[in-house]
This record gives sequence, structure tokens and C-alpha cells, in this order.
Amino acid sequence: MEAKFVQIENQHGSAILIAVVVLLMLTVLGISAIRNTGMELQIAGNSKIYQRNLYAAEGACLEPGRKIETATTNALKNAPPAWLNAATVGITNPATVWDNANSDVAALDATGQVLYAAVHNGIAQGASLSMGGTTVHDFALHGLSLKNNGRALITMGYRKRF
Repeated sequence: MEAKFVQIENQHGSAILIAVVVLLMLTVLGISAIRNTGMELQIAGNSKIYQRNLYAAEGACLEPGRKIETATTNALKNAPPAWLNAATVGITNPATVWDNANSDVAALDATGQVLYAAVHNGIAQGASLSMGGTTVHDFALHGLSLKNNGRALITMGYRKRF
């Protein structure tokens, strides 16, 4: 007995099957592109918040330097402002609460989310005690921004002779 293969000549259903498979692949590709775009938008938004906090903290960090520079020697020695802390205050510790006792609100943001503080570290290392009665004092200036559920802390060194 000889087996004969009968070839189906009606192939109208194969075009629909190919079209459905191609549409399924394009749908999967489109969904993955939408998810990727959403993730990229979220990353860009977080970067924008970080940059704004970073620049706000940097601006706040410059404020105590300006105030120290323009303050009189008596004010710095005898009646330092509340935002000018002793070296024992751990202002950079994330657990430290920045409040009216150790910091102040920066002028560039009245919402109370951008703060500044300074730490007086005493006489700077390597500074000689001059005969004129003035010495170089070392300060650490800090700016903190807590805007839009973000956090940025900037620290700068500063020295002044008095």
C-alpha cells in the first residue's frame, strides 16, 4: 500500500495566524517601551529633585560664611548666634534634628525646608599664634535642603582671622 500525502491547497487561515502573531509581538514591544518610558520619567524627576535640593543646600551653606565674615569679633567671641555651634555638636549626623537651637532658616527659602548651620572648630591647625592677638579660626559651614521629600547636605570649610 502506497501512502500518498495530500497537500492542503486552502491556505486562507495562515495569513490570519501570521497577522495575529505579528500583532502580538508588536503589542509586547509597545508595552515594554511604555514601561521603559515611565521608568525613565521617574528617574528624570528624581534627578530634578536632587539637583534642586543640592543647589538649595549649596546656597544655604554660603549664608553662614557671609554672616561670619560681616560679624564683629565681639559678636563671634562673646555672643555667638544660635546657628554657630561648638565642635561637639554632630550637625552632620542624620539623626540630629536641625531646629532653632542649632540652625536657622536660609533667606533663599522661607518655607523652613532649607536650613544652615556652622560649627566653630576653634583655632585652625597650622595657624600660628600671632603677636597681634588675632588667630585664624576654623569653621565648618553646613547647608541642608529637605524639599520635595529629598535631602541634600553640603559642608564647606571656612577660615577667618580674628
